Amino acid sequence: MGRTAHDIFPSEVADRFRESDQQVFAAGKPIAVEEYVPQDDGVHSYLSVKFPIEGPDGSITGVCGIATDITERKQLEAASLHLAAIVESSDDAIVG
Repeated sequence: MGRTAHDIFPSEVADRFRESDQQVFAAGKPIAVEEYVPQDDGVHSYLSVKFPIEGPDGSITGVCGIATDITERKQLEAASLHLAAIVESSDDAIVG
C-alpha cells in the first residue's frame, strides 16, 4: 500500500503497466492485456483486466487491475505447438 509499480518492478515493466493504465483513463472503459513480468524463477505471463474507477461525479479517479498468472498455460501451448510442428514436418509415420 502506498507504493507504485516503479517501487516494485523494473522501470521498463512499470512503464508498460502505466501505459496500459493510461489507455483505460483515455478510453474510459475496461481493457484486457497480456503482460510479461520478470521474476526470480523466470518471466511470467499475466492476463490483466484493467477497468476505470469512477468518483461520485462520474469522473475517472483511478484504475483497478486484476491479473491472472497464465505462465503454465502459455508454456503448455508452446509445447503443444512445438510437437504439432514436429508431426507436421515429419515424412515418417508417427503412431501414438
